[in-house]
Amino acid sequence: FPPATPQSQAQEANGTHKGVVALLQEFVQCSRQFAAPQHRAILQWAYDQRMASAMSLEFRASVAFLLDGVPHHVAGGWQASKKSAQRDVAERALRFF
Repeated sequence: FPPATPQSQAQEANGTHKGVVALLQEFVQCSRQFAAPQHRAILQWAYDQRMASAMSLEFRASVAFLLDGVPHHVAGGWQASKKSAQRDVAERALRFF
């Protein structure tokens, strides 16, 4: 899957549409046929980091969730910030479903 488009990132930054992370959470919550475990977030986030160069880090997010009782895991691409990595993986997950 391609990374988040500059247009979608600009729209989100301007507040012209709901953020993809919120859309993914709504999608998972609305698609549930099984009750989610109590005291557990709907979306479970994890991050990897690496040195992109001698002076900068890159981040890759992954998200895990239950969709209709089936566990799913989605990983994104390397991004310049954790927030960008989170948006990237949420967008990829939504495209997949």
